[in-house]
Amino acid sequence: MDAAPASFRGAERVCPVFVGREDLLALARRRLAAAQDGRGGVLLIAGEAGIGKSRLMEEVVALSAVRRVHADAYADDRETPGMLLLGVAASLAEAGDGPAAERIRGLVLRGDPADGADPATRSTRRRLLVAELAATLATALTLPTILALEDVHWADQLTLDVLRRVAVAVRERPSLLVATFRTEDPDVAAEATAWRLDLVGHRLAEEVRPSRLGSDGVARMLAAIRGAEPSAEEAERLHAVSDGIPLHVEELLAEDSDGAPETVAAAVLSRTRTLAPASSAVLEAAAVIGRESDVRLLAVVVGDEWDRAAREAALDDLVAQHLLVRVAAGTYDSRHALIRDAVYSAVPSARRRVLHGRVVDAGAGLSDALLSLHAERAGRAREAYALARRAAERASTLSAHREAADLYRRAQRTMPLAVAGPDRADLLRRLGAELAAVDANREAEAELARAIELYRAAGLAREAAAVVPALVAARHLLGADYPSRVAALRAALGWIDGDDDAEAVQVRGRLLAAQAAAAMLERRLDDARRVALEARALLTAESDRIGLDATLGSVLVFAGRASRPGTCCAARRSRARRTAGRKRRPARTACSDRARRCCCSTGADPSGWPTGSPTPSASSAGTTRTTSPRTWRTSAGPAATSAPRPSSPATPSRTAGAVSPRR
Repeated sequence: MDAAPASFRGAERVCPVFVGREDLLALARRRLAAAQDGRGGVLLIAGEAGIGKSRLMEEVVALSAVRRVHADAYADDRETPGMLLLGVAASLAEAGDGPAAERIRGLVLRGDPADGADPATRSTRRRLLVAELAATLATALTLPTILALEDVHWADQLTLDVLRRVAVAVRERPSLLVATFRTEDPDVAAEATAWRLDLVGHRLAEEVRPSRLGSDGVARMLAAIRGAEPSAEEAERLHAVSDGIPLHVEELLAEDSDGAPETVAAAVLSRTRTLAPASSAVLEAAAVIGRESDVRLLAVVVGDEWDRAAREAALDDLVAQHLLVRVAAGTYDSRHALIRDAVYSAVPSARRRVLHGRVVDAGAGLSDALLSLHAERAGRAREAYALARRAAERASTLSAHREAADLYRRAQRTMPLAVAGPDRADLLRRLGAELAAVDANREAEAELARAIELYRAAGLAREAAAVVPALVAARHLLGADYPSRVAALRAALGWIDGDDDAEAVQVRGRLLAAQAAAAMLERRLDDARRVALEARALLTAESDRIGLDATLGSVLVFAGRASRPGTCCAARRSRARRTAGRKRRPARTACSDRARRCCCSTGADPSGWPTGSPTPSASSAGTTRTTSPRTWRTSAGPAATSAPRPSSPATPSRTAGAVSPRR
């Protein structure tokens, strides 16, 4: 086989030829040809660590001369929303697409915690953010491009959501997305595996799996690396020890000792024992940084123990021994994640803490989430706490709930003893909200209950009462009965009885809204309507009123009064609020039903029940309505009637709970 093309990242290869996998390369050629015809797609290279996924991706990229965009994910990226997308933006900028790069960076990095306080608002903003990021990237892919993404199994949830949309759009683009994904690794998040299975299951991606090499393949690798044909016995022995995993073969040959290590880590550590002291120091620093880094950051982490000349000589030595790769001018990375992990595991714990602390001191270019991780590993709890809280709040504004929950957990672990009770309660409240958002309801219930205890112990009854609706919602999902949930809400109302401050009034309204929702779920429709109307008189926030409209709408549906006058207006008001700011036809907030009068013109009860009409009760659900659906009593006087619809045996009777068709 001819010498393989150079890596698109500029890294020198251990094996100069590409061994085997000709069938996978043939498939890649067909997919590239389809992309040239405007029928792009996603090629997912999946397999165990060291099997050759990265090398196969490099060979696929080398098959085409179109624009190349690439980015790498790292194991610590999962707590930083959009980290892989920032790498894509940097590569797009290098490729000359500055507008797309700036747009992606701006979308990922923006976010105001004050704007994202409401969960419904955050959820809406998250969907819009994903859509805008995907649209920007899809537009960039209208130019023929190969987008190569390394180690997508480490990507954060925001990136995965965006790539899911891009996978749909790229089918109509002259571009190919190639990504590697490690399987059979317990450290890979379940969400990442679910993403991969979703893409493959919906035929949005084509998955290829490089197989282990046979003894012939190992012999060809051995011959290419050494420049001489090996004996059949030597090839068989190397195949048996390496199990045909290409990375293991390379490390065993580089280790070149009589006793064959059984793992890649053992082979790597055997090699590092012979390194010069300066080379060992630089390699340890690179492993602790844990990602691609430039010489400036490496110099800070290595420290003053070695001068610039020694560091540069060490880098050249490590590249020559294929422990590090030079990915760009002045930028280095470990040749493989397994090599990085092996080196990191051998660094003494005290030395690790020192090196992690130097990463925090360098700081520039790393996210708050990454810096909080390094600060925690350095034993600098106060800094880790502050960084983790800041990173968690940013993740929350992007509705990256899992990432936010993990960061709040770190803040909880590193919280200084001097932090006051209210601040501890605030942290637990935020953690509980994020846990509830990812359906970790048992943990959410525990954290929210503890937050309430701390608030009450600090004499902050209003803040404690404000947490109770979220606590009751979590307990509902855990199966708590209706009386206990209502009791918790009524107790919280008692805590703020007599407090007429504006914020206390809003807390009281939210407690009542939560009680109305609980009654609605129990089909206690009289109670739900009564309490909801009481809450409506108190609440002023748009998001709160939208939630209350949803509760009242559900009550109307359960009561079989979904077509009552006024419901059209409430529905339009809610739609108008939800769609505010979107580029679409303005929503009307007044009733336009000319066939009958409604609350807009008659002053009927805005909840949907005309003034003076009987209210439904729990016993009314499921009963046949005998009153004409077009006869209503209004506050203006006598009943306004129109001819009732004639009934016939062929027309089923309208029963409570049925929703009338849209007119």
